[in-house]
Order: sequence, then structure tokens, then C-alpha cells
Amino acid sequence: MYKEKNSSRGSINLFLILLLISFKVYSQQEKDTTKLMNVRYGSKGIELETRDKKFLFQLASRLQFRFSTPNDTDPLTYDDYSQDAKTTFKINRARLKIGGHAFEPWLKYYWEYELSQSNLLDFRIMIEKWDWLSFKVGQWKTEFTRERFISSGEQQMVDRSLINRPFTVDRQLGAEVYGHLKGKGIADFNYWFAALTGTGRGSTSNDDNHLMYFGRAQ
Repeated sequence: MYKEKNSSRGSINLFLILLLISFKVYSQQEKDTTKLMNVRYGSKGIELETRDKKFLFQLASRLQFRFSTPNDTDPLTYDDYSQDAKTTFKINRARLKIGGHAFEPWLKYYWEYELSQSNLLDFRIMIEKWDWLSFKVGQWKTEFTRERFISSGEQQMVDRSLINRPFTVDRQLGAEVYGHLKGKGIADFNYWFAALTGTGRGSTSNDDNHLMYFGRAQ
């Protein structure tokens, strides 16, 4: 009878030890799981990044309100200032931006949606493993003119000038090769070469048998 009690106590003690070890291992796993992801707020909004730096998700939004009186809120020509006099208050821009990289830091993605007009503005995948040679496919704002290419949220003035309109090709669908050659003096420059549909954003087909080719060196 005494031996049976000792045997029972030994079994209980062994069970408790195994339970404590299992709980410790489980707690350690739970603790390690929380370390797999870093969450922060950076220059591009809320950022979720894995500790191995292979996956990054960025979420940002931007609102721009516009009040104008007594002239037109968004003139297309110089005559619109006097022909369409009215007081208006509206949401001029309501952007939702998502970007980051997946699997490798140089395999990047980005898309931007205009909530106020239900327009998909940008969607692109970029391979930027080397500074001197990068690739891009999707839809984006073509780097044709500096004023148009700069984001509306980073301009020094309220909006772009009227003279910008005739010189912009806006967003296009296509593929592009680009890069930055880091030399000395004139040998330090950026370049862009692209083949695009030329029919504007949201257009899934070309309007003729010719593509729009684009090149720029800066």
C-alpha cells in the first residue's frame, strides 16, 4: 500500500513537471511570435515589417479640401476664371496608398486609390535590386515633366500651374526600365525608358497599332 502511494505521487510529480515544461515552451513560442513583426508609424504611414526585413506593408491616407470663391474651383483655361464664377467647397483629393515589398526588399509594390472619385490611380510592381538598373510594370504617373511627376502632397504651391496641362501625359499603362548611374560630374544622372499604351489611366487596350515610347535623361 505504501509503494502504491509513492508510485502515485511520482506520477503526479512527473505530470506536473511535464505540464510546467509545456507551458514554458508554449509561453516562449508566444513571446517569439510577437517578435516576428515590427509595427511603427513612419514617413509613409503605418508600417508593418517582419524582423527578417523580407516583408513590408505600408498604409497611408491623405485628404485635401478645397474652398474657392468667387471663381471656378478647377479652371481648365484662363477664361474659366471669369466665365464660371461660383463659391464651392469640396473634397479635392482623398487618397488611400498601400506600398512596401515582398519576399525581398528590392521586390516592391505600390497602389493608390482615389476615394472621392472611385479611381484606381496607380498600381505597379518594381524590381529595384540595383541602383543603375531597375524595372517597373503596371500603371503610374509618367516621368515626363517634373511639375506633373511631383506628388500633389509635396508641392510648394496650392496646385499645379495651368501651363502644366499641355505638357503632361499623366498616368499610363506599360513597362519601364530606369536607374541612377552614380558617376562624377555629368556622368551622374538618372534615366527612364518606357513603352506605354498612350491612352491614359484605366485604359486596358490601345487605340491603334502603335505604342507610346518615352525616354528621359536627367
